[in-house]
Amino acid sequence: MNDAHRLLALTALAAGLHSTLGWEWTAAAGLAAGYWMPQRAWIYGGVVVGLDYALFVAFSFARDPRAVGVMTETMGAFLGNMPSYAVVALTVVLGVAIGIVTGAAGRRLRHLVDRPLGR
Repeated sequence: MNDAHRLLALTALAAGLHSTLGWEWTAAAGLAAGYWMPQRAWIYGGVVVGLDYALFVAFSFARDPRAVGVMTETMGAFLGNMPSYAVVALTVVLGVAIGIVTGAAGRRLRHLVDRPLGR
């Protein structure tokens, strides 16, 4: 399985966890990305979880653009008159940050699991 297929599978995992268990569980997909793809774990984790967040924002806009527009304007006002597009960008950036941290943690987890006992 090449890296593109792995990214697609891990993004599907992130989306499945996000839609069934909640946004907090997308960290598990970042952890899996770091474990499964240890060479550039933090990058892959950030891509997987960030892409999941971007897809969910796009899906929400497609489903009900008026409601999402009101929500982003309200959150923007709450965050100090931030424009609504910045709220969307901040959402995706936070998803990328979650993925970067959990991807790096997944790489460390793989290192611990693969390490022989007694060393």
